[in-house]
Amino acid sequence: MTAAEELLLQKMRDVSQDHWCAGWLFDLERDLYRIVFCGADPDYGWGPVKPETIARLRELAEECGKWWSWSGDYDEANETLITLEEAHKRWSEFDDSKRPTA
Repeated sequence: MTAAEELLLQKMRDVSQDHWCAGWLFDLERDLYRIVFCGADPDYGWGPVKPETIARLRELAEECGKWWSWSGDYDEANETLITLEEAHKRWSEFDDSKRPTA
């Protein structure tokens, strides 16, 4: 794992913890992708994701060309790296009205 990949993973976990008190909130990867790359509303859980956090997530993702996603069962840590191209295919057209709110 590169330094950028490791930092990206930790930053995504930090957002989940800071905004939901969850190590990895269900669909975190999708919600953050939409906020970071699609300009979705940054209001997330207990408050908006800070602009500097959004910028850092984007910077790290672009540096490594990847995005973390969860695969498989939520009983085990299953963070998996996918390409930004794959993330775009999965989440660029997602309906934000289905995002959770606090």
